[in-house]
Amino acid sequence: MAWAQESNMLLGDLETGHLDKTQYLEFAEDEINSFLGVMYVLPLPTLSAHNALTLKVTQARLASGRLILAMAQGGEDQELHAYGRHLVELAMNDLHRIGKDYDLFDITGNSVAKMASTGSSRAATSFQPDAVNSMSAFDIYERNTYNGGFDSWAPQG
Repeated sequence: MAWAQESNMLLGDLETGHLDKTQYLEFAEDEINSFLGVMYVLPLPTLSAHNALTLKVTQARLASGRLILAMAQGGEDQELHAYGRHLVELAMNDLHRIGKDYDLFDITGNSVAKMASTGSSRAATSFQPDAVNSMSAFDIYERNTYNGGFDSWAPQG
């Protein structure tokens, strides 16, 4: 489900040349869905207006940032490159903020953890709620410590 459109991209008057804006929006959508798919059963149901807006802004930032980085990769335009990197970082911060709180999206009973705990066949098979699993420890670390940088890692438990 696409949340943002080409008109939402944060490109100003930049000429994208041969780069396809729609393709970057699709890449951003796929990246967001791969992140959300760990927490929620996809496709997501109808979201409230503020949740849909959060995903729209995140997709616009991610697509715009990746497109700008692709535009700036062959040149020496450090300001343009920094702007693209900043947009990608903002989008990643949004996704990590969503990841810190499974219930951020007001989707009652649709989180992977809730679906797995009820034995639903729609639950992701990769969810491992045990405290010993290394992915769970990493996942807990990411959700509890991400603030734009890395602190120190210590196993939970």
